[in-house]
Amino acid sequence: MQNHKAATVGRASFADDCGGPDVRACLKILPSPFGRGAGGEGQAGKHRGNRMRFHANCPHPNPLPKGEGTVFCISGHAIGAAVELPPQQYERDRRYDRVHRSRLYGSNIICCFLVFAGCSWSTSPQFQLNTEGLAPGTITQAQAKAIAGALEKLFGTPDMPAVPKGVKLNIDLLIMAAGPISSDEDDRPKGLYRKHCLACHGLSGDGAGPNAADLDPYPCDFRNGVFKYTSTPGSAKPLREDLLRTLRNGNPGTAMPSFDELPDGQIQSLVEYVEYLSIRGETELYLLPHIADEKAILPLDLSNVLDKGVKPAAKSWAEAAVMAVVPPSPPQTDTLEQLSVSIDRGRELFRTMGAQCFLCHGWTGKGDGERTDLYDDCNKRKLGDTPEQTQELVKRFQLPIQSLRARNFTEGIFHGGDRPIDLYWRISVGIKGTPMPAAGPAPGRKGALSPEDIWNVVNYVRSLVKKPVSNVSATPTAAFR
Repeated sequence: MQNHKAATVGRASFADDCGGPDVRACLKILPSPFGRGAGGEGQAGKHRGNRMRFHANCPHPNPLPKGEGTVFCISGHAIGAAVELPPQQYERDRRYDRVHRSRLYGSNIICCFLVFAGCSWSTSPQFQLNTEGLAPGTITQAQAKAIAGALEKLFGTPDMPAVPKGVKLNIDLLIMAAGPISSDEDDRPKGLYRKHCLACHGLSGDGAGPNAADLDPYPCDFRNGVFKYTSTPGSAKPLREDLLRTLRNGNPGTAMPSFDELPDGQIQSLVEYVEYLSIRGETELYLLPHIADEKAILPLDLSNVLDKGVKPAAKSWAEAAVMAVVPPSPPQTDTLEQLSVSIDRGRELFRTMGAQCFLCHGWTGKGDGERTDLYDDCNKRKLGDTPEQTQELVKRFQLPIQSLRARNFTEGIFHGGDRPIDLYWRISVGIKGTPMPAAGPAPGRKGALSPEDIWNVVNYVRSLVKKPVSNVSATPTAAFR
């Protein structure tokens, strides 16, 4: 049996040296496998240096090498990190805990006293106001309270979500994803978002969860309504199938794992909750300038917020359902000669100024192009005209500035999937919110490449990979399987 200890934070208990009820304030994330957590004894552990024991209620044992690594565990308000201890250190810490347990219990009593005295922290988590990029003082306390109040009346809370009038979201699926990790009387799981997503994407879906700062690329910020890997053109929202595919397959080369082992109902629940966070987030983005710039009268008119904020955001998701790019069949590549012709044509297009692929990906697709100042839309906002301005702007955001690297195709790692149709979509519709442009035709736009040309570039890119990938000649129908 492995020796594990636990540090917990909840209604009235916290690790000794954290200086408060939020264990995250004193936790440094160490290199770790991206597991779902581990189980351990229900004793309060000691925060020493940069290591901490993990929450006792974390499911799915995930053993680690002795003395190495951490795994975040999210359960209600608890969050921690895991490390397996050598037997001698384990026993030493057990004795230490017995000595200091009275201190912890004493702290609990003080905390409870403060709660009843009026100096309390909320035991129910709240969505964080999106002030990313705003100068201090842009939003007054009264305005922030008005925004939070309006959003809560329309969308509920992290523990108890609500569906605004006229919005087609499945409340049963939302309830399964929301709230602390638990199960109902029929043993159906709840709290799926906190169990599987919060550590990276954050409670509000802001992409700034406890693990986020250590990840490259950063997790998606759902609140902006921008999703990278879609089958829809322009600024259109993703199809539900796009999000389902991301959850089932993960994003290779990133910290986003595959959740294919989850039952379909649970995956559907997570997709529903992501859409919910996105609609809520875009409503919030409507409210911020409405209050700060237009000086809206407080309290806010909920019917106005519903008509001008909620419904347009929800409508964009509904409209995406009929906007999918359906590629024509790829050119015949049944023989080596046919494949060679397609690859040669793709290489030629790859190196033209029309497609401009080589500017970022390099002449031979190794990611060594002349354009290196690559940032996604979120990080562009942190850039100033001078290093000093950039340093000041970064202070307004939760995460440091992070640049992008063009993909090295020879490695065979494609974030949005390596099937022929996945690469077709990346070229045709681009990668939303990044410097990767759309090269294919779209409503009102011819595009730099025809559908047949896109297939030729797909075959060229796949020819660069040094390890085998899916069948080059796969049709779009087969590629969906």
